[in-house]
Amino acid sequence: MLNSLGNKKMGDIYLDNIDLNEKEFNEKKIVLESKLRRIMITLTNECNFRCKMCRWSIRKKDLTLPDEYIKQITKLFPYLDYIAWQGGEVFLVDYFKDVFRKIMQYPNILQEITTNASLITEDWAELISMSNIRLIVSIDSLDKETFSHIRRGGSLEDVIRNISLINKARERNNNTRFEMGLNIIVMRSNYKELETFIDFAKQYKFNFLNFMYLVDTLAPEEHIFEPLDLEPLNYLRESMPKIINRARDYGIRVCYEFEPLLSRGSIVINISSLMGSISDNKSGGGYSYRISKAALNMVSKNLSIDWADKGIIILNMHPGWVRTDMGGTQAPLSKKISVRGMIDVIKKVKDRDSGKFINYDGAELPW
Repeated sequence: MLNSLGNKKMGDIYLDNIDLNEKEFNEKKIVLESKLRRIMITLTNECNFRCKMCRWSIRKKDLTLPDEYIKQITKLFPYLDYIAWQGGEVFLVDYFKDVFRKIMQYPNILQEITTNASLITEDWAELISMSNIRLIVSIDSLDKETFSHIRRGGSLEDVIRNISLINKARERNNNTRFEMGLNIIVMRSNYKELETFIDFAKQYKFNFLNFMYLVDTLAPEEHIFEPLDLEPLNYLRESMPKIINRARDYGIRVCYEFEPLLSRGSIVINISSLMGSISDNKSGGGYSYRISKAALNMVSKNLSIDWADKGIIILNMHPGWVRTDMGGTQAPLSKKISVRGMIDVIKKVKDRDSGKFINYDGAELPW
C-alpha cells in the first residue's frame, strides 16, 4: 500500500523509522530525526458519568482536543505502533470515529481505548471488532446499586448490553488482534465482590483484569489502602489468591497493583538505570531518559520510607548495560548474566537495604 509520503510502502516507512530510532538511541542523540513510535492522547475531559472518585466529575469546563490538533497528529500515523486514547469518555468526541477509521489503514498501530462502554453502538462494535485494538472497560461493580453509587449517571445494564454487541461482532469477524480487559478500582464499596468479576470476565470474553487501588482524594471514605485499613486488607489477602487461581483456570490474566500492600516481607524491585544517577552523570545527554529514571529513584526512596512500617522492602536496581534491543550489540553484558546477578541480589536483600540504589552485581550506586 502506498501513501502520501512518496512511493515507499507503509511497512517500509514504519520499519525504516524503527531502525533509525534505535540507531539514534544507541548513539545517545539528543535531537532525533526519527518520529514518535508510541503516543498517549487525552481527547477530552468530558464524560457522561460522574464517578465519585474521578477528578473529571468536578470539572468546571468541558475541554476537547481541537480537530486541527488531531490533523497534525495524523501525520505521525505511518510511524506509530501504539496509540492510547483516554478521556473523559472518548466516544463522546464527534470526530473520533473518522480518526479511528483512518488508523485502521495502518495495521502496525495498536490502539488502546479506555472507556465506560456506555456509548458503544452496533456500528462502533463492528469497527472495534475489526481493529488491532486493546479495549479496556471500566466497571467497578456488578451489583446494580453499587454500580450506580460509584458510577453516577451510568447504567450497568447498558454497559453489559454494549459489551454483548462487541462480542457478537468479534464472533463474526474472528479477529485475533482484538483484546478486551476490565479495569476495577478497588474501594470500600466493592472490595468484597471482586471474586464475581472472574465469572463475569469468562462469560463476556475478557482477556485480562486490572485491579487498581483508589489514589484520588475525592472520595476519602472509599480509601482502604491510604491509610491502610486492616479489615479489608485481611479480606483481600484471603481472596486475591483464589481470584488469581480461578482466573488462571479460565486463561484470564490478572494484575493487581496493590499486591505489595497485602503482605509483610514483600520486596518491590524498580528497574532503574545508572543514567538516573545525578552524581554519576559525567557525559550529559539522554535528557528524557535520565529524568524519568531520576524520578523513579525518588519514588522508590519515598516508598521505602512510607512503607517501612508495613515491612515492605523497596529496591532500585540497575541491570547493567545489557545486550538487548535497547542496549544494542555493543553492550558488555548478556541478559543471562544481568538477570542472574539481580536474582542473587534479591535473594540476599535485608530490611536495611530498603531505599538503596543497587547494581546488578550487588554494589551500591550513588544517587
